[in-house]
Amino acid sequence: MQDYATQINDLFNDDSYPPMIIFTGKWGIGKTYYVENFLTTELKNKFEYKITYLSVLGITSLDDFKDLLIAKRYLEEKHDAKAVTHLTHLLATAEKVTGGSSIISNVIKGSAGAVKHYMLKNISDELFIIDDIERIECSSLKKHIIGECLTLTQSKNKFIFVTDEQELDLKKSFTEKTFSETIIYDPSSTDLYLILKSKLNKLINSQADIETFINMYNLYNLRILNRTLKRLDKLLEYLSDKNNEVNLDLVKTMLLRDGLLISKKYYIDNMKIPEMLDITDEKEKLNLRLRQSLQLNENFVKFIVGKNIELTDVLNLHELPKHNSPLDSLLYNNISRLSADEFSKGLREIEKYILLTHSVEVSKFFQCLYYYDYLVKNMYIPENDKITFEKAKSLADKKQFYSSRGYVNLNIADSPYAEIAERYLKDIQKKQVKSEYDELFKSLKSSFQESQLYDNANYQMTPILQELNIEQWEECIKNWNHSDIEFFCEYLYQRYKFVSADSYLSNESDILNELYVFVSEYGEGKTPSLTKGALRSLGKTIQNSLKALKK
Repeated sequence: MQDYATQINDLFNDDSYPPMIIFTGKWGIGKTYYVENFLTTELKNKFEYKITYLSVLGITSLDDFKDLLIAKRYLEEKHDAKAVTHLTHLLATAEKVTGGSSIISNVIKGSAGAVKHYMLKNISDELFIIDDIERIECSSLKKHIIGECLTLTQSKNKFIFVTDEQELDLKKSFTEKTFSETIIYDPSSTDLYLILKSKLNKLINSQADIETFINMYNLYNLRILNRTLKRLDKLLEYLSDKNNEVNLDLVKTMLLRDGLLISKKYYIDNMKIPEMLDITDEKEKLNLRLRQSLQLNENFVKFIVGKNIELTDVLNLHELPKHNSPLDSLLYNNISRLSADEFSKGLREIEKYILLTHSVEVSKFFQCLYYYDYLVKNMYIPENDKITFEKAKSLADKKQFYSSRGYVNLNIADSPYAEIAERYLKDIQKKQVKSEYDELFKSLKSSFQESQLYDNANYQMTPILQELNIEQWEECIKNWNHSDIEFFCEYLYQRYKFVSADSYLSNESDILNELYVFVSEYGEGKTPSLTKGALRSLGKTIQNSLKALKK
């Protein structure tokens, strides 16, 4: 990193200019963070400066500024007791000079001009770092504050103004006369990584990738980098704890590559989320699919820009590359990142997956076909008459397919293989859905409180009640005790009370109507009891639920 501390010290030692420096840089580049955490330490340790840091945000008058400077210099805990003793001595002296004990109380109120002047005059050989002066709207006040600082330099005080010079918006003729130099804070990707390093955990050894993508995307905004890398680090911690089969090294590169680009588009280019997801350029879309880009994953995009997405919902673990898998290394990497040996191993595995492996993930199988076709068409490999689009269906018919629930294959979307894959996916998903609902019914029949409906958060915003017929619901309610019925009442109440329930859950209206008829009739013949009371509550809750769905 550039040695700003030495540069500043050299300027302060040149008495041909006033010891006033502008330390500038673009918004968000991390000026304040660097000054507070690095520059002040270097100036203290290397050159033994006594430093007081002031943010002038909210200052509305020159008196406010003087009060702030005095309070920071004399009263903050970071100064030793000697400074406070000195202040007491000054106040006592000032009382004699200005004639009256009321002066001391006026000082506390910040209204004793003569005493302020006396106290300021007795500050010497200090370095003040002034931040946020560009946020003061009044140009005249900015000039008065700078003028006051210039006056204080007569007592060997020195000043660094941390600001965005363009936002400071003062005439050059004024700043050139007042300041000895303007130092531009322009950190390299290495500087930024070293600043952020202490905050990283899982990404701490990813310096090369972090720097590569900072430079590639021209993303030197420390605020945005800090925000994005924190989220990615948190996501990697979750993946590390959740699944040790995931190839974290490869995933790290994917997350950094796409996470930093998404942040750049959102925060710097001001792109909205729908714009990022709606890619109309076919060539770009093809490239993103081939790179397994997470830019096409809506939940990942939302997570990166700070939307409230649970870590469990950001990525599908089945979509991530696995350890020691040459096939995944080929599918998830840019070809430029692969050695010739890695490419050859991946190619052998992709051919094996297509031609020889019997039990395969349906989406991944068609992804392999599509990628193999891409490699042939772009002259990376010669044609293989056993693996062609024309033979895709006959190859698929020989496979025993399974499907990872929720697996969204981005690679084959809009490709000729997508239509063929869709037919197989539908058949598999029908079987999976039936199996899921059978398990749901089985758990409900046993106990509502221990059922998947009660425990599984995925069902909260999903119309699901209609997937069981009325006979199944009747069997459940007849098996429940009064406590289960009461818990079901509370579940229904919570389920339909949110604003958009009529939009998301309207498909449940018919089964609720049937359920109301059954509950009314079933409770009618029972004598007063805990169960009858619970059934009566359930009937009322169902009525209220139906009203909520008709809004």
